[in-house]
Amino acid sequence: MAPRTSEWKTEQKELVRVLSHLPYSLPQAISDIIDNSIDAKSKNIIVKVNQVDNQQYVMIKDDGKGIPPDELKKMMTFGGTRDYAPDDLGAFGVGLKSSSISQSRNLTIFTKIEGKPMNIRRIDVDWMEETDQYDKLLHIDSGSPVVEYIRNEGLLPGENGTTVLLENLHRFDALREGDNSDAHTLIEILPRTESHLAMVFHRFLENPSHPRHFKLTLEGREVTPLNPMAPHEDDPKFGTLTKNSKLTIKHENKDYKVPVKLVILPHQKRHKDRKFREYITHTVEGSWGETEGAYLYRNDRIIAFSSWFGTVNKQVTYSLRRASVEISKELDDYFSLNPMK
Repeated sequence: MAPRTSEWKTEQKELVRVLSHLPYSLPQAISDIIDNSIDAKSKNIIVKVNQVDNQQYVMIKDDGKGIPPDELKKMMTFGGTRDYAPDDLGAFGVGLKSSSISQSRNLTIFTKIEGKPMNIRRIDVDWMEETDQYDKLLHIDSGSPVVEYIRNEGLLPGENGTTVLLENLHRFDALREGDNSDAHTLIEILPRTESHLAMVFHRFLENPSHPRHFKLTLEGREVTPLNPMAPHEDDPKFGTLTKNSKLTIKHENKDYKVPVKLVILPHQKRHKDRKFREYITHTVEGSWGETEGAYLYRNDRIIAFSSWFGTVNKQVTYSLRRASVEISKELDDYFSLNPMK
């Protein structure tokens, strides 16, 4: 009788290759890393997208509680999940690794718990290729010019917190337009990244009384929240129109009342905030018309936006339409939540 089972292994080399081709954008990847900082109760998050000695890098530093050794081991394991609180943004245990490796060949985590020594873990694809040890993590940093720079600038964790560093950005050339220099390309990347972060995390940034409120800086400038529903356009005659409603969804034999807000934005000629249209357009890296659609929130974080998800067709004449939809953790499966949100 033939056996009914056989061993199912994961080829680490092929896994790294697959992760490097995941279709994350750079702003999406940074957002996924920031999710971990928010879950760590950070109050200040610093993001840098820059270069040292012509080596492009991304760095995210927070002042959260730090990562315990056992949790760090799970965090660096593909599919290694932890216990998620109801308001946590993480869900699958792959976001940090997949988003990081999709952009870079070298991921280093420096983390510190108050009163404990700093821990370092590094996924170094270059080292893996040289040694053919795809199942090993390094416990040291690379000693690269980027690492030396962030150390000298005080960007490693202090008494507590975590710094995530992405080096050797393998998609950087694809971001370059025409004959632009590396420096010019970085300057082009920053506004799109800022607008994306400002919108995705706007509820945390704009409300000081939010239990997960934090301050976010990108290249030394504080990020101003960007609410896609434009409640600031409050002119009684020409401002934003809103209507609150609830959508009943039946899932696993239970009825869920999903809060929905229907929104009509004012015409651009009526905008008090003349920069709103420009900033919100940066988030879709396209035209104003592409910003139309539903904006899905999960635990106050936007996880998908500017799409009607097959229910309504976009039309130029209706480009002012918006809807916000509040998704609870219990409906993750119903809405097909995935590691890329």
